[in-house]
Amino acid sequence: MSGPKIKNLIILILALTAAFLLALVVPLRMSQSRAEQAQHAQIAELYAGYDVQLDSAILPRSVTLYTIELGAGAEDTAAAALLGSGAVRQSGATRYTAAYASPDGHCEFSRTGGFDAVLTGGEAAPDVRKHAQKLLRAMGYSVWSLSGPVSAGEAEQTLTAQQSLLGVPVFEAALTLSYSHGVLTQLSGTFFPGSETITRVSEDACISCADAMIALLNSRDRLGWVGSRIERVQQGYVYTETAAGTLRFVPGWRIETDTGAFFVNGATREVRAAE
Repeated sequence: MSGPKIKNLIILILALTAAFLLALVVPLRMSQSRAEQAQHAQIAELYAGYDVQLDSAILPRSVTLYTIELGAGAEDTAAAALLGSGAVRQSGATRYTAAYASPDGHCEFSRTGGFDAVLTGGEAAPDVRKHAQKLLRAMGYSVWSLSGPVSAGEAEQTLTAQQSLLGVPVFEAALTLSYSHGVLTQLSGTFFPGSETITRVSEDACISCADAMIALLNSRDRLGWVGSRIERVQQGYVYTETAAGTLRFVPGWRIETDTGAFFVNGATREVRAAE
């Protein structure tokens, strides 16, 4: 058999294999989705028995997430995107902090996610929102949401960004960008660099949405929660400190109610008030 015919045969075999696997996977996922929808309907009925309003339509499909850690050393790239190619890492940096400076300003990263930057001499952006989106992408900051701009005084505007990891939001972490006359002057808040290198560090996946809702209900008395309505449910990550000082994130669920928000740890099922 000639070379081109063998190549075409291999392509055909691969295509048939892919089609076969797709035929297996699609019905399975549809079945899983229907089963989860049925679970959510039962959860809504359970909550109704406790006089708590819950529309099962607001309960999202569960995503398979694991506890993860981010790689180190990504601060250089972020600093260069923010301060320009002249950004220089400052001496005196520790295991937990890293500072950079250039003629365009300076910034400091904390290993626990804290981030502050002051910029000088920038050019005015005709659209601060587009400018913020472009800059954050260049810094390696994956944007889950970006709100604003909000006026903060005469010719002053701020935008607030929320980071994402693996397609879900990072809870309890926000980064504020401040503009004066269209010029970016400051960034402050939380930024976790290193999302290009993610390592899975757990074997157990995050609990499902249904499990998280049951965990909240079971913790109702301990939390002193007297809410009467569930308003929003989201799956995402929260940063957790480690003895080694690594950037570790635990998956879980943020449940917003009419009297406050709660976070359900997806690994331990622990429920606490959300920050």
